[in-house]
Amino acid sequence: MVLIDSDPNRVITERLFLVPLSLELVSLLQTDIHQAAARLGAAVPEDWLSPDLRDYLPLYHQIVEKDPEAAVWGIWTMVCRDAPRIVGAIGFKGRPDSRGTIYIVYGVRAEHQGKGYATEAARGLIAWAFIQPGVRRVTADCLAGNFASIRVLEKAGMRRLGPRSDGLIAWEQTRG
Repeated sequence: MVLIDSDPNRVITERLFLVPLSLELVSLLQTDIHQAAARLGAAVPEDWLSPDLRDYLPLYHQIVEKDPEAAVWGIWTMVCRDAPRIVGAIGFKGRPDSRGTIYIVYGVRAEHQGKGYATEAARGLIAWAFIQPGVRRVTADCLAGNFASIRVLEKAGMRRLGPRSDGLIAWEQTRG
């Protein structure tokens, strides 16, 4: 089950709601995590961001400050609906390119891994992407030995394209 909320930039799945990090949210996450939690209506653990994502936040802040509409093509929070708390993050590496291709990435906090959240979020965000004008293809990659990520991509409906020279496996899903 995937629903687009009354807010067209919020995706609801069976157990999650996905919310893009707007300029307001990314600012609060960097300055006042308690206000960010209040704005999201969910618990925000102090360490919810991976080190890579934490390092990226200042640049992401600049991107959405210049172009607030870019938030939907960036980082989204995965919020568990039954006990509202952030369980991970998912998103795209920018707007669709000239061929309508976007690249999806995701990560789930260690204590919430193995519960299907990444698969559910990926299905939801891919469904959202395919109702956006101009999106024709969603791509991803993962390490050949990352069996959990391989399962996520398979269950999310991605098609394995094969190994790349850098040791990653390329995946895609096209608009149906």
